[in-house]
Amino acid sequence: MNLELCEGESTCPRNPNLCINCDMMFGKSLIFKDDVECPICLESKRGLTQPKCEHEICVECFKNCYYGIYNETDFPYSDEIEKQYDEYGGFDLTPKSFLEMYPLIEKYENECNRQYNAQELIQKINSRCPLCRA
Repeated sequence: MNLELCEGESTCPRNPNLCINCDMMFGKSLIFKDDVECPICLESKRGLTQPKCEHEICVECFKNCYYGIYNETDFPYSDEIEKQYDEYGGFDLTPKSFLEMYPLIEKYENECNRQYNAQELIQKINSRCPLCRA
């Protein structure tokens, strides 16, 4: 059941054992196993079989390979200001007067975009088996 991997995100209507993301990426349930010797981190822990081959890696390394490592940037102002900013619906829709009062928002948005683009690149490169590249 892939929900173990995705930690209970929204389920796919076609297959309640998969989240929507796993259904789109893999189209099938992944096989989980205990005590997998991971060839990436070299630890023995809970793991799973790769979706396109029979190699096994731990759940944490699988997540890093297929989803990338994303560390969310902290908003540089208070929760109240963040809520006001979110209500505008995005950087381009935010009035210049608001952005002038809070100049770190532009740096925040640039960093978020940089991290998002880096994550997309990592996913494209790593979304294959690290052993056979299938």
